[in-house]
Amino acid sequence: MDDAPIRGAAMEQYRALENEMRVAESALDHFQQIDLPAFEQWKVRTFGALLTEIRELNEAFASKYQFYLRIEELRFYRDCSEVEAYRQVLRDDEEIREGRESEEHPEFDFEGEHTEEAEEVPADPKALRKLAEKFISSGFDPDQFGNLPKPMRQAFQDGMEDLAEMTCSLLGVAPISFRTILKEASRLLADQRAQEEQRQAKRDAKRRAKRDEAKKSVDDVPSKKDQPTASTRLRELFRQLARLLHPDHNPEAGKQELELWYAAQESYRRGDLDQLEAVHAKVELTRGSDPGGLAISRIFALVGEMKSALRGLRSELKRASKSMAWRLAKSPGKQASLASTIGRELTTEKHILQEDLRNITSVLTEIEAKANRSRKKRRV
Repeated sequence: MDDAPIRGAAMEQYRALENEMRVAESALDHFQQIDLPAFEQWKVRTFGALLTEIRELNEAFASKYQFYLRIEELRFYRDCSEVEAYRQVLRDDEEIREGRESEEHPEFDFEGEHTEEAEEVPADPKALRKLAEKFISSGFDPDQFGNLPKPMRQAFQDGMEDLAEMTCSLLGVAPISFRTILKEASRLLADQRAQEEQRQAKRDAKRRAKRDEAKKSVDDVPSKKDQPTASTRLRELFRQLARLLHPDHNPEAGKQELELWYAAQESYRRGDLDQLEAVHAKVELTRGSDPGGLAISRIFALVGEMKSALRGLRSELKRASKSMAWRLAKSPGKQASLASTIGRELTTEKHILQEDLRNITSVLTEIEAKANRSRKKRRV
């Protein structure tokens, strides 16, 4: 049976899909590299003052909201009233501004703790490790613990001391001080980080080794005569692809050629002859040659792969085409329409931020008023 018509139809379909893929990739690259940057520049030129106002409102709201969150956080840790928490936050800010905290408390200023090293009974290793792990699991960094607000430090210390007392009592061991737990947590966390760095270094080394192996010169490929036929074919095919795709031989290679070169390297590294044959067939199809040694079923498989890749690319293009930035530079009429739409959206965003800022300011003003009334009552 003459399979030439079927083979010819499959190759024609592949080349048509390849051309469509090339056009779609070019359109997407234009959108990402030209349309989007141009849109952002146009937006800044057109709405610069409004964008600045929105940024300043965001910063003002974030500052006041953060202040409010500190009050609520302190209420939770200290189980105190809103007014007490508000006053403590003000005192903490005052200490930070005047720089007194670091001068008065070089290390920590917890009640019952001193910066001088005190002689302690050696801690039980099992109990100490459990408490240090509990410290780390709480989310606090022992090395940064001294930078936390004093009330928060004190509240956490109280909780850890209660837990240490209960743990040591259950295990029947000597009490363990908070400072000892803090030091052990710092040491344990440093060990964990060092181990993770070692694991990451090993992963990086493996990736580098794979990359170096994939990039090694084709001339370094061994050519032992006693190797199996499949291995010989693998080397020969890789050499052919290297002559066609290697950047040194093909300095003007496009995105598609580079992707095929990377795929060829990976297939050779894994010793995957079938995949390397597929890469070779794609190269031949792309160059307009007839890969006569390739089965028709494999050509249809490549057509299926191309269709699948093209569907994903079409979806990306569809999303991009709905963006405000799509072809904006080539459409002056679209710019005028967008200016009106974006202007309304930014104005709405500004009004929402102004309302949010008024609300949080009102809440903080009410707390401040409560604190002032309480102070007057105490004076009376």
